[in-house]
Amino acid sequence: NVVLSAPSVPGRIIEKAIAERTGLTVPCVVLTARKLRAIVDGHPFAAVATNGSRMMAHVLGAAPDADTLAAALARDP
Repeated sequence: NVVLSAPSVPGRIIEKAIAERTGLTVPCVVLTARKLRAIVDGHPFAAVATNGSRMMAHVLGAAPDADTLAAALARDP
C-alpha cells in the first residue's frame, strides 16, 4: 500500500513504472482521498471495530465477471 499526496495518476502508469524498475508486474488501483474516505466512513462494523489500525478493505480494480462472483459468494455467502 502506498499513500501519495499528488494529482491522481492512472494505475497503468504506476504499473509501468514499477515494471520498468523492478521487472515485476503489479496491478495498481488508484483511489482519490474522497473515495478512500467513503470506504472508511462506510465501514459496517465501525461501532464495534474501533481500532482503526486494524481496519482492512479489499478494493477490486474492476468488477468481477458473473461466474467469478457467483463462485466467491457460494464459498462465503
